[in-house]
Amino acid sequence: MTIATELVALRAADGMIHVEDVHAWARANDGSALHRALEWDDRAAARKYRFEQIRLMIRIYVVNEDHERQAISLSADRGAGGGYRNLDDVMDVPDLRALALADALDEYQRIKARYDWLRELAEVHEALERVPRPVRRARREPKSDEIRTSL
Repeated sequence: MTIATELVALRAADGMIHVEDVHAWARANDGSALHRALEWDDRAAARKYRFEQIRLMIRIYVVNEDHERQAISLSADRGAGGGYRNLDDVMDVPDLRALALADALDEYQRIKARYDWLRELAEVHEALERVPRPVRRARREPKSDEIRTSL
């Protein structure tokens, strides 16, 4: 079986797939695709979870006085160990701004695929399709005078 078929087979009587039920089943079925896909080393899983918590804290707490986000993770940085850049630095460097726009449009495409069935969003989909896609360029580090010292 595949992960998809296992998940669908675990749908409860109420029609929902419950995370706790999937976890219990995967733990008990070590030959399953779900079991193989999950991290069972508690130490490694805890580390990954803490990283996700930290990413969430950066998104929530690194803000300006108007509570607007001030840190951004660019796709080009994620392959090189990751990190968050000052949003003003990204907006001030044309190549980084173009990358941020490309990342946003890629994320929009994922959201569109997820909610394409909602006819009420058709105008939003159409409007975003008209946004010109920037040409992806090689990643460029900002020059020292382009970098702000604080997030």
